[in-house]
This record gives sequence, C-alpha cells and structure tokens, in this order.
Amino acid sequence: MKGTTPIPSATVILLSNTISGPGFKVLLLQRNSKIATHGGSWVFPGGKLDPDDYKGIVFEGAFDKLSQQVQLQVAMQAAIRESYEEAALTIKASALTYFSNWLTPASMTKRFNTFFFITEHHTEDVKIDDSEICDFCWLSPQEALQRQASGSLPLPPPTYLSLLLLSRYEDATRAI
Repeated sequence: MKGTTPIPSATVILLSNTISGPGFKVLLLQRNSKIATHGGSWVFPGGKLDPDDYKGIVFEGAFDKLSQQVQLQVAMQAAIRESYEEAALTIKASALTYFSNWLTPASMTKRFNTFFFITEHHTEDVKIDDSEICDFCWLSPQEALQRQASGSLPLPPPTYLSLLLLSRYEDATRAI
C-alpha cells in the first residue's frame, strides 16, 4: 500500500585517512543480490531499527512520536549495531556525528526513515557476514562515483548523493 508508515532505520558513513592512496576512503558494502531492497547495490553499513536499539528508552507508541533527540539516540544505537553485524566494526556513539536524514517518498510502496551518521575509522579490517553483505571495498568518493557512472558500482540515491557531497573534501576530518 502506498503511503505506508516509514520503517525507522540508520546507517553510518565510515571514512578513513589511513588506507593507502591519496585522500580519504569510504567503506561501501555490497548487499546480496537476493535481498529485495537494494539487492546487489553498494551501500554504507546500516539497516532497520531492532527492539534492542531502544534499550533504556521508555515510550509507548510509534517511533515518529519520539522527540528528535530520542530518535537520534535510538538510530545511533542501530547504526553502531549494524556496523558490527555487517562488517564486524566496533564504533563508539561518541564518535558519531549526525549527517542527514532520508525519508522515502510517500509514493513508494516500501518506505524508510533513515538517519545517516558519519565518523572516521582507523582500521580497514572488515569482516562481512557473507549473507546480507557479500563484498566490501574502501574507495575515495570520486572513485565510487566514477564506478557508478560506468555502471560497475550500483548506488541507491542516498548513497550516491552522500558520496557526491563528500567528494568536495580532501580529507576525512574536513568532510566530517
């Protein structure tokens, strides 16, 4: 049904100045092609909020009834959890900076309300789950956009536009 309530979700954009090559790199994960939403696409670590992400939050009702501050807190927990589940990366909440919020248009049959966070990460040791995620790469935003333009790196619109914004910067610290 069109106009359904958006599914709360979160993602984290991981940047690194320490991976070889000029400029900073961004972690991209390839979703399994069998997954309905963005299957085969390259994305940042992230996903839907789980009940565990609400630990310590007392409320009754829907996510959209929470204050924006509490929504960000819950979404941050989801971004941390998803980074660990999908890439075995441990991130601290204090390292995350709010980046953006994407809301799928009401005309879509499956909608998401996704909170994007950004942080610098100092290791390239990524261990994918080989289930939901089937590959990963660290690329500069410019290289990722070039690969997308050539058709070898499919990117969903929020990932593409986030990379486009990040491509304006020379190092991770300035990008954040």
